[in-house]
Amino acid sequence: MMARTRQPWSTARIGSAILASGLAVIVFGHVHQRGWHWTGLIDDLYANVGSELAGMAVVILLVDRLAARRENDNLRRQLVRELGSTDRGLTARAVLELEIKGWLYDGTLAGAQLSGAQLGGARLERAAMPAAVFAGADLTHANLSNASAAGANFAEAVLERANLEMADLTRASLIHARLPQVDAALAILTDANLYGADLTDADLTSADLSGADLRAANLTRARLTSSHLTAVRWNPATRWPADFTPPTPPDTDLPHHLP
Repeated sequence: MMARTRQPWSTARIGSAILASGLAVIVFGHVHQRGWHWTGLIDDLYANVGSELAGMAVVILLVDRLAARRENDNLRRQLVRELGSTDRGLTARAVLELEIKGWLYDGTLAGAQLSGAQLGGARLERAAMPAAVFAGADLTHANLSNASAAGANFAEAVLERANLEMADLTRASLIHARLPQVDAALAILTDANLYGADLTDADLTSADLSGADLRAANLTRARLTSSHLTAVRWNPATRWPADFTPPTPPDTDLPHHLP
């Protein structure tokens, strides 16, 4: 006959055993000092029990607070992972949950790895996502207006008809990104890398492109009214709108490929 394997005690069983032991010690101590007279038991216990209960309450509240924080952190990480999914339904749910929790705006997405994510039509306005990686992501029709995405990586991402109005894309990488008909009016693209980017029909009205790299970029029919183009880099492969005079001489001495 095989011996039965003993199961380890559960937390509830251990707690009950400790409670029973504590009560036994209290009773034994009282009987030892006063005999079988119970009238003084309350006098012996009320002060100690009261302080112990208060201490237990503090511990329980702290444990509960820590557990809630850990649960929030786990949920936060889960939603960021879902945001980087190739399932558009999953990413849409993640955006909604992140917005409800306020995590779109508190830096949760800083440096997030979202390469290849399906974020078409996503509402990411005012989102704080500096240095986030959207390389190869689909952001068609996405709303990133007023978003903070300084240093973000949008290399080869699709942002066709996306709303980048007043977005901060300082030093962002948009190498070979597809941005036809994008609305980037008043956007900050200072020192952004737009090498080989497709900006056909883009609205760059009053956008700040100071120091941006526009080599090999296609700006055919782009609107550049009042845009800031100080110290931009471009080369003979850059396609400007018809009748537009580029602000500086081209980098004719540089090869037509990435540095």
